[in-house]
Amino acid sequence: TESLGVPHLELPAEPWTDRSWFFNPFGWGMLFFTGFAFMKGWLPKPPVTPVLIGIAAFIVLLNIPFSNIGVREFGFEFAKEWRAENRALFSKSDFGILRYVQFLALAYLAWVIAGDKGNNLLPGTGVLGRIWDRCLKLILKVGQQSLAVFVVSMFLARFSGFVMDVLGRDTLTVVMVNIAGMGVLVIVAYALAADFIGFYISTAITIPLVAWAFGFRAPLGLLAATVIVVGTIWLIFDFGMSQDFPTGRLWKD
Repeated sequence: TESLGVPHLELPAEPWTDRSWFFNPFGWGMLFFTGFAFMKGWLPKPPVTPVLIGIAAFIVLLNIPFSNIGVREFGFEFAKEWRAENRALFSKSDFGILRYVQFLALAYLAWVIAGDKGNNLLPGTGVLGRIWDRCLKLILKVGQQSLAVFVVSMFLARFSGFVMDVLGRDTLTVVMVNIAGMGVLVIVAYALAADFIGFYISTAITIPLVAWAFGFRAPLGLLAATVIVVGTIWLIFDFGMSQDFPTGRLWKD
């Protein structure tokens, strides 16, 4: 794009305009395939050392004043000037390299806290252990349905903003709206749960519904977008990587 100022690949958001995909798959794809490579063992697990933890924490903390929220809240002039001069390094649409560095640092800290394979998160015994076990199951369920939850959350974010515009943005309202939003996402994770109606069917239903809610009403466009997204997921993950997605209990004997 013109604002990025460096050669790169991108796809159009629709064939009749020059608007590009907000999340450029040629950039953001690196994020998903990095996680996949770690899960498959193609990339070795990083060692847990005080030095690496310190470096990762430094990167995450350093990012705060230079982030969009940090600039807005703290208003440091040097941060504003740096962002204006180095947009290519943190471009959101094209996944600037500093976003990748920030992700690796934050993911490393989260992995250290959670423990290898989440061992530090396993529930213990007693009342607190049983409560945490239920919470953990909810978190895992939402994570397993991340695509459907992500698509719905884009519409939900707009709607939540509208609600706060009407009711106000005091602390209590913001907290309640966010709690309600998280509740909706949990419900979506279960209502569209791939273990019930299947991953591909739930995705094929969610995409046109959210697009319709955002005002895109062309039937052929909705059909094309659904086929492209679902087909691409199948081609990359199911066909290319042999990753099986749940077919749904509804269709089983």
